[in-house]
Amino acid sequence: MEGYGVRAHWTPLEDARLRHLSHQQLGPKKDWQRISRSIPRRTPESCKKRWHDQLSPAVLHTPFTPPEDRLIIWAHALISKKWARIARSLRGRTGNSVRNNWRYQLERKYSSMTDNEFETFTNTGLLGAIFCSIENPFKPAGPDARDVGEDDPLTVLTLATPGLG
Repeated sequence: MEGYGVRAHWTPLEDARLRHLSHQQLGPKKDWQRISRSIPRRTPESCKKRWHDQLSPAVLHTPFTPPEDRLIIWAHALISKKWARIARSLRGRTGNSVRNNWRYQLERKYSSMTDNEFETFTNTGLLGAIFCSIENPFKPAGPDARDVGEDDPLTVLTLATPGLG
């Protein structure tokens, strides 16, 4: 089909058209093929994605709350980067918004916390009583995270001639 290869931002007019056509079709099953035919240069997939990620009245566009942040951190510690599964635990949030919150908000907010501050934050509230303490995912863990001291043979600079110690 001609014109489908062009990627462009959605215009307010296209958004309004998509809202109108989606509200005409009641229920969770929408005919995205038919809807896309009424919006030039938009595929059924792009219409469906735009609706579910941005325009649906069920989607929240407010900032994430600290309890939501805690739930995302705990869920990530348990099931890793399964953003859609994590989003199902947060009413009104999409997998895309959860992923973006993780990447652009949580990492900035909590990476500078000390381990004690992070533990206090994550163990606050009802979920803190349910889940055991988790490690700060924003700090490196394992052998790379150790404190490097003066006695560490891998970091000591020596000016001795090779082989003389």
